[in-house]
Amino acid sequence: MSEIKYFTQDELKKFFNTVKKHGSLRDYVLFNLMYYCGLRVSEVGLLKLSSYNKDNGALYCQRLKKGISGTVTLDIERKKILNKYLKSLKEPIKTSPLFKSRQNNSLHRNRIWKMLKMYIKKANIEDKGTHSFRHSIAIHLLESEANIYWVKSHLGHKNISSTMHYLQYTTVQSSKMSDLMMGSNF
Repeated sequence: MSEIKYFTQDELKKFFNTVKKHGSLRDYVLFNLMYYCGLRVSEVGLLKLSSYNKDNGALYCQRLKKGISGTVTLDIERKKILNKYLKSLKEPIKTSPLFKSRQNNSLHRNRIWKMLKMYIKKANIEDKGTHSFRHSIAIHLLESEANIYWVKSHLGHKNISSTMHYLQYTTVQSSKMSDLMMGSNF
């Protein structure tokens, strides 16, 4: 697997501050969910208003590329901004796309890519692609010492090896392994 691009915590903060300042609520929520849920850009287009259960704050994420679909329980911040976004929608219909284009269709992956490039340029951070959000949440969760099996489930990976690939980009997990090896009698 080739080198991946991901947002550092500082870049992510800059990016979201830029979207919040210069973008729409829709864009802010869209990119927040892409990051938090580890969504592929094509998976964003599959989200419907009915994908979100407001009562328990869970978002059903249909995974592609043979991934395992499931619900992601949103944190307080994501619930708050998603609820605010939903209140702003005119005539919401459960089967409607969560993120619409001007033509009332699901927002196209190319449009999301163009929006991302615009905000990255405005934020003055290193160029990234839409998949960088997925890479970023995986690395950030592992850096915060989340259980690798939980991260696997969160991303909808079928095989743990897909999740383990991200370990090479973390320092916390690497230093723990090093400490274990130094303490053993090989």
